[in-house]
Amino acid sequence: MNVVMFSNYSIGSDLTSGSPTIFEGFTKQLALNSNVKLSIISMGKETAIHHMEHFVIYQIKKNRLLYIPFLTPIFYFKIKKIVKKLKPDIIHVGCTGYWNFFVAVMLQKKYPLVTTVLGILTKEFGYRQKEFKKNWIIEKYKVIFERYSLSRLSYLIVPTSHIIPIIKSISNTKAKFYTVADGIDYNKIQNILPRDEFKGDILFLSTLDKLKGPDVLIKAISLIIDDLPDIKVIIGGAGPREEKLKSLVRELGLENNIIFKGLIKGLDKKFGAIKSCKILVAPSRWDCQPYAVIEGAACGKATIASDMSNPEFLDDRKTGLVFKSGNHLDFADKLKQLLLNDELREKMGNEGLIKSQDYDWSIIVNQSIKIYNTVIDIYNININKGEK
Repeated sequence: MNVVMFSNYSIGSDLTSGSPTIFEGFTKQLALNSNVKLSIISMGKETAIHHMEHFVIYQIKKNRLLYIPFLTPIFYFKIKKIVKKLKPDIIHVGCTGYWNFFVAVMLQKKYPLVTTVLGILTKEFGYRQKEFKKNWIIEKYKVIFERYSLSRLSYLIVPTSHIIPIIKSISNTKAKFYTVADGIDYNKIQNILPRDEFKGDILFLSTLDKLKGPDVLIKAISLIIDDLPDIKVIIGGAGPREEKLKSLVRELGLENNIIFKGLIKGLDKKFGAIKSCKILVAPSRWDCQPYAVIEGAACGKATIASDMSNPEFLDDRKTGLVFKSGNHLDFADKLKQLLLNDELREKMGNEGLIKSQDYDWSIIVNQSIKIYNTVIDIYNININKGEK
């Protein structure tokens, strides 16, 4: 099977965020399949072709102008030229963003194509509108175009079934949906050791903005500090709210309890940090599904996530706890339940560790290949009927 994938695969970078980590893990495992010939189209510092051990990367020079909505067709024609040479059996658009959706809409007219949706700008826009220094007229255009594209894409892969109704409500799509969870390299994670510099009780790993909810965590800590005066919280990440969050920590007198570590780069450091904590938290005000809950489980850690983060992987009261989004009182109660009960925390961690074995990339990739075959078959049937 000749697979062409659009991915934000970055050569030699220290991964810090969810979607690049997810796509890199998926890509490497997909390339190992003996029945797959994989080519990746990605963006980079320069136009180049990189021959990796099991796949080839066709890199297009990153130009910010290509992200301007009215110039996006230029990017499409660059990709179309590469795709035509590669003659794929199937195309997998494996990176989110309005311009990727645009490319997907255009290419599905000539090729079998599936699109993975890991983020929904329409839902995120309200939380991030005031925080990032962007041209919000263009960003609003992206939201409109995202809805347009989602309404026209035929095959969508989502990490959790919880977001399917949301996509339908914003786009009136008639797409066929497939639920494929984010995966992990289970065996590799088991061999990573804890790191003393990240030793603590609670770990937060995400962007420091309103959407991801680090302020909810800080306020929750202020409510349990009297009962747990020695509590140590590690916050890993960067973002537009960093200074405000540090100010909030000082205002609440939590400087000795909450430590900002900045971006924790590289998988060894990240999983070393997770293994050094007691609880991993994902207090997002909204999310397609926090990758942290799967990563935490693979490290044998109980996790706490908000209900609006759509944590389908997390079994409430079995592998972790779910709290009401934005409610730091409820969050504080859940934190105390786990921090004061070593036996419960360990039991949940073990349950999550067992469950995470079913999310190894080898399993996730096999699920995806079955979807590829289904989409190819449907496409060929339609071609024989004279449809596209």
